[in-house]
Amino acid sequence: TVTKVDLSGTDTDLTIESDVLDGSTNEWSSLTTITGLGSTNSLIITDVADNANGFIDLYGISTLTSIDGVTITGSTGVDIVNLSPALTESGTTTIDLGSDTAADKIYFGISKNSLSSTDSDNVLYTAVSNFSATNDRIGLYYYDYTDSPITAVNQTKRTGASGGTTTLSSDRSFIEEDSTTRFSALTGFDKVSEIQSVIAEGVGAFTSGANRLMFAHYTFDESASTNYAIINAADLTGISTSSDLVETEDFKVIGIATLAGVAEGALGTLGGFNLTATKNSGLSGT
Repeated sequence: TVTKVDLSGTDTDLTIESDVLDGSTNEWSSLTTITGLGSTNSLIITDVADNANGFIDLYGISTLTSIDGVTITGSTGVDIVNLSPALTESGTTTIDLGSDTAADKIYFGISKNSLSSTDSDNVLYTAVSNFSATNDRIGLYYYDYTDSPITAVNQTKRTGASGGTTTLSSDRSFIEEDSTTRFSALTGFDKVSEIQSVIAEGVGAFTSGANRLMFAHYTFDESASTNYAIINAADLTGISTSSDLVETEDFKVIGIATLAGVAEGALGTLGGFNLTATKNSGLSGT
């Protein structure tokens, strides 16, 4: 049974086919740790389309050290990708769901301990391509809270339905900020202070105790001629009830994903804002 892989040398990659990461018991099902000992070491996951239930279950990978990139490539069939906090938060994970009409899902995970309120801290994302708002869904789970593991999706709101801002009054809310599309490259959303500003602009009244927020917003990168839906999360524990949340409040944020090619307002093409609240039975991390 493989629990740890060390990659030595230059340009050494580990390629794993998805059918050994589908939740079945095999020699790879206990893999937790991947370490790069050389330079330019990567993990490559390829979907061979015979994995059970379409699962690519990577939740067990909890430690990545000196790994330059994690590339997950889906098939033309259904792909159900389940990420650990280590993979979600690394800033080196990319997922290509493939250009198809299958109903794909990605489950992200974040740790309470990874959110930051330090203005200058970097905000990292999992980069997703070929996400179809017509067919695909995303989910998010919170870990290392007293009630973890728990889904981020408890209730949903959109700012466009309420004049540009919306209230945040329930824990584990999702808000789509669809009243503003920014013209900025992704580098405009890679610092804590920038995400605090975006969230404060979309949230009006805040009720103390509505601590955990999943937040979607949009940008158009004119230089790349690409739309993005950007997914962040925030923890507002300790923030007092206010009629208007301001960016100077010391709340914590984190990056989740950038969805390339998803135009403003597109989340919601499927009911429930293209979200999935509950992991498929058999996936880890529940």
